[in-house]
Amino acid sequence: MSSEIDGILKNLATIPGVTGWMVLKMNGLPYKTSLREAESVHYAGLVSEFVKKAKTSLENSLLPGSISQIRVRSHKNEIIIVPDNDFILIAIQDASIPA
Repeated sequence: MSSEIDGILKNLATIPGVTGWMVLKMNGLPYKTSLREAESVHYAGLVSEFVKKAKTSLENSLLPGSISQIRVRSHKNEIIIVPDNDFILIAIQDASIPA
């Protein structure tokens, strides 16, 4: 990853409410993360499968390749998922802090 992307990840960590971030390889393995190892493994497994299923579902519909961002919100957190061809960016945000 380039130093430009490293800078973006550092800036992401300074956004109010962002509690963590990670970058996954498309095979689901964590590449870079600000999370503890157990959290990284947990999010990596869930998100990589979720993205695969979402992409497969859309490829079989009229909207192939149309995922640019997925947001999942609970009472505690909002998970922002940005899939790319080679990597998946995940940001975890405290849902109680206004955007």
